Amino acid sequence: MKTLIACVALLVLIGSRAYGDRGDHAVTKEKVAELTRLLDSGGIRRIEIIYLPEEIATRTRLTPEMLEKQWRFKLIVDDFQSTSMQRKVVIALRASTFDVTEQQEDLRWGCSFYNEKNERVLSLYFDAAGKAGTVNAQPVLSNRKLVKVFKEICAGFRK
Repeated sequence: MKTLIACVALLVLIGSRAYGDRGDHAVTKEKVAELTRLLDSGGIRRIEIIYLPEEIATRTRLTPEMLEKQWRFKLIVDDFQSTSMQRKVVIALRASTFDVTEQQEDLRWGCSFYNEKNERVLSLYFDAAGKAGTVNAQPVLSNRKLVKVFKEICAGFRK
């Protein structure tokens, strides 16, 4: 009987690690939902998009902290709510999926959202393809929707 209980406990532990911690998943979804609410209500004043081209080699994979220091391009959009890109970002955010993972990737894109008090509300970071990244330091897998919009917004700067 003890062996059976130990096996079940081990399977539960392995299953939670394979699919990510559901508590983390709920927190990540809530953070994104909060950001969406702020975007809808006009509560986001500024965004910053940072980018380090994948052609630039690094010794190790870039973490959010490293990308914040080593970016090559930075676009600051003040009064974000009155720009034409606001709608694109909101649509992409709503269409995006974020599945918690333990996978850490080489991050090349970052986007931080700031409220009216100039406080950072949420930061998102992604690899070059937009498939893997972090939401406020929580590793996630994504469907690439946001990075596609970031690439469109920054197309002129990236050439």
